[in-house]
Amino acid sequence: MLIFILGGVRSGKSKYAGEIADEISKNENKKVIYIATYRNDGKDAEMTERIEKHKKHRPDEWTAVETGKISDVGLKIKEIRDAIIIIDCMTLLVSNFLFEVKNADEDKITNEIEKMLKEIREGIKKNNNKVIIISNEVGQGVIPANKISRKYADLLGRANQLIAKHCAQFYFMFAGIPNKIK
Repeated sequence: MLIFILGGVRSGKSKYAGEIADEISKNENKKVIYIATYRNDGKDAEMTERIEKHKKHRPDEWTAVETGKISDVGLKIKEIRDAIIIIDCMTLLVSNFLFEVKNADEDKITNEIEKMLKEIREGIKKNNNKVIIISNEVGQGVIPANKISRKYADLLGRANQLIAKHCAQFYFMFAGIPNKIK
């Protein structure tokens, strides 16, 4: 099963994903694997502080894995068996993609996300996994004032559309309240 949780910054996405994962873990006796999509190099003190806060809210029995590339997420999921996997979050994966891939555009992000989703579906089917993907909604605000921000919003919007299309359950978070869309 693929579950998608979308919402704004500080809307409660990660907390809700954790609640879903804990519930499934208890009911199905599965381990929880948390895929953190930001590799902390220690150069950004504010981001390091955010990461530490996130870690404090995760149960000790969860296993954390760090990866910063879309292509690595799908491969990692194909290796994991009998687990609930939280991918937190697409927002950073797409940001990394934008800065790593020359001439990143909607065709390139579409190819990467579709490949990742194929690998996730294989990991769900063959390895008895359940996957929760978290992402930020960036399309409900004003059009960004600069080119790079507009490109990022376009790429993340495209990624979110693809994930929403392929998920079994889809929740949108408003101020800590999940709203089931699908």
